Formats: sequence, structure tokens, C-alpha cells
Amino acid sequence: MPQQMRQLTVETPHQVFGAELRHWRTLRGLSQAALGAITSDSGALIGKVEKADRVGNLPFAQRMDSALNTGGALERMWRRMEQAAANPSTDTADAAEELLPNNPWATLPVPELLREWQASDVPDIGQSGTNRRRIGQADIDIMWTMCNALTAADRHLGGGYARDTLTAFLRSTVAPALHGTYDASIATELHTVSARLADLAGFMAFDTARQTAARKWFGTGLVLARAAGNVALGAHIFADMAMQAHHTGRRSDAVTLAETAVSTARQSGSPSTVARSSALLARAHALAGDRAAAARALAEAEHQLDRAQPAEEPAWIRFFGVEQLAAEAMYVASDAGQFDLVQHHAPLVLAATGDMERRYVLASSALASSHMADPCNSDADHAAQILIEAIPAASTVVSSRGLDAINTVRRQLAPHSSRDLVQQVEKQFAEVMVPIG
Repeated sequence: MPQQMRQLTVETPHQVFGAELRHWRTLRGLSQAALGAITSDSGALIGKVEKADRVGNLPFAQRMDSALNTGGALERMWRRMEQAAANPSTDTADAAEELLPNNPWATLPVPELLREWQASDVPDIGQSGTNRRRIGQADIDIMWTMCNALTAADRHLGGGYARDTLTAFLRSTVAPALHGTYDASIATELHTVSARLADLAGFMAFDTARQTAARKWFGTGLVLARAAGNVALGAHIFADMAMQAHHTGRRSDAVTLAETAVSTARQSGSPSTVARSSALLARAHALAGDRAAAARALAEAEHQLDRAQPAEEPAWIRFFGVEQLAAEAMYVASDAGQFDLVQHHAPLVLAATGDMERRYVLASSALASSHMADPCNSDADHAAQILIEAIPAASTVVSSRGLDAINTVRRQLAPHSSRDLVQQVEKQFAEVMVPIG
């Protein structure tokens, strides 16, 4: 199996330009070195521009356009990009270490991490009382309010939209609180809300292709959830980790983490958590090529969701309803190559996205891709029309997953570049897909 291409972050205009350069290079079937040989640039330089570790210039964009036969797409994007204010985003791994120094689970491989979670000993986080700040219920309430607002921002507009805000809050407020003074009842609540915020930071980092930082945040969240004795939250974090493993192509880890999420969720008494964990297990099995296991896991997700009483569920899992399960079923079908089922689930999913722009982009891309999956029976015009409708939403979402999904369909449409609607896709993409930093 060929090595999966590393995903790029897309939070600044220079990062979007790098992603567009990679899109065209991949489309033309060229390695970085091969492209550099054509343009007299080093392959290393091209790689650094793709990752926005280096900033090219207008002549660079023009050379790439000529070598890749883009019709001037990179030069046009460069000129638009130069009009945007680009402020480079920073990694979040250091912030995770500030929240929980000497975290024993931050970088453990999956098998060791699971053994630590299942062990009876609760990690000694060893931070309470190192400063005089007294932490009370008002502090907890403020943290939950912030958590809820940032969760909504992530679900609507992607992990990059408010990631820096969350990181700053974790550094300025949550880390000092964990070092503060508090009684046992506040400790449980503080560890729970801190675990949920760490989980959210991990998900935002994952959504913006900061995979190392994401794993550190998820490990931090698990330590805090374990210290709080919150099994449902631990299961939720394992489910998020399973989604990350699935997205990055780590099939075995995706199955193992999803199975751990399911077994942990069953101990929690939260049917909604079991349902979401089972849906992610279905996705992992589908990615691994086991359609029967995927179907069983998806049926269990539906059964558990039928049992759930939303008012009795933890706040962070209440988003997982019928529409979200339909979206998961759509992604399972896509991974399993059952494209008729993708098209079957799509109307409900797209109709229920509301202002959740990231879900709309991901679902639209999966639907468009389903119309291109069969080379003998593809419908380029239909796929292009779906993408045309999704690109305006994609331009508001700061999500590497979202842009990667759009670009996957663009590459599927490339052989049909003479068609009017396909040309309209490229024109619209070039006009709107440069964010303001």
C-alpha cells in the first residue's frame, strides 16, 4: 500500500497556497523532486512551500503554473493571497504540556495507552495547591460556558476557527486553576471540565492537521478524565482518537481505539456515547474492508441511539442524534465503496446541517465523490454541481479535513476539465478559497 500523504494545515493564506500547489502537483503525478527538476527548484523547497514553512514569491508561483499547466491558477491565488493578512498559527503541543506537565500518557503508543487506562491506578496529576488561588464553582461554570461556546465554533466553522482562542484560555485560565487550591468536590468537576477542554483542543488540532499535538491533547484529556472518574468522557475521547486514526489511515489503531471507546462507554451508562463509539467502530471496520462488521456496529449504534434519553446524557454527547448517525452511516458507506448508500443517506444529512458548515462540506464532498467513484458510470456534471454549492461554505470553514475533501473531488473531476460545470468549480474555488489571516 502506498504511504498516505501527510495532510496540510490550512489556517492562513500561505498554507492554503501550499495546499493548492500540492493539489496540482498530485494531479500531475509528480513528486516534489520531479517538479523541482522541471522548474530548477529543489524538491525540499517545494515541500517547504507546500507546508508553508517557507514563503515563495510571484516568480515561484509562475514557474509552478508553467510546469504544472494550471492555466495560471497559482499566480492568481498568489496575487489574492498577498492582499490577505497572514498571521502564522502556532502548534499547540507546548500548551498541552503546560496544562499537565510530565503527563505520563502524552506520547504513549496505543497499546500502552490502553493498558494504562484499564489499570486500576489513577494517574497522579500532582498539581493541586501549588498556588494560593482558591477555585470554586464560579470558576467551573465559566470554564463550561467557554467550553460550550468553543465547541459550537468548532462544529460550525472548523477546528482552526477558534483554536488559538482555546489554547490561550487553557494557558491563562485552566492551567492556573489546576495548580490552584480546591476541595474534593471541586476537584472532580475541575478535572472533568479540564478533560473536556483538552479533548476539544485535541479535536481542533486534529481537524487542522496538527496530529502530534492532537495526540498529546487527547492523552492529557484521558489523564484528567481518569482522575475525575468520568468514564463517559473517557469513552468520548477514545472515540475522537478513533476518528483521528481513521482519518490518518491507521486502520488497526482505528479499530482498537473504537472498540475501547465502545467497551468503556458501556461501563458509563450513556447510550448516546455507546452509539457514537459504535458508529466510529463501523467506520473503522469499513476502512479495513470488513463490511459485515461495519454493518453490525452501525446497527448497534442505531439500537443504542433509540435507547438514549438526551436530557439524561452528558452535555458533550447530545449533538449525536439521528442526523449525525445518518452522517456517520454515509461515511461508512463511502469507506465501504457502497456509493448507492452514500446517495441514499445524503438528503437527510445535507438537509439537517443547518449552520454546521463543516459537516455540510464533508458530506457534500462525500456525495460528490460517490458520483465519480465508478469510472464506467460517473456523472461529472452532477458531482461538479454539488461541489459548486459546497465551495461557498468551504470558504468559511477553517478545516484541513474540509479542504482535503474538496480537493479530492477536484482531482476526480480533472479528467473532465472541458465540461462547463467543472470549469465553474475551478473558477469559483480560485475566487473564494483564500482566507483572511
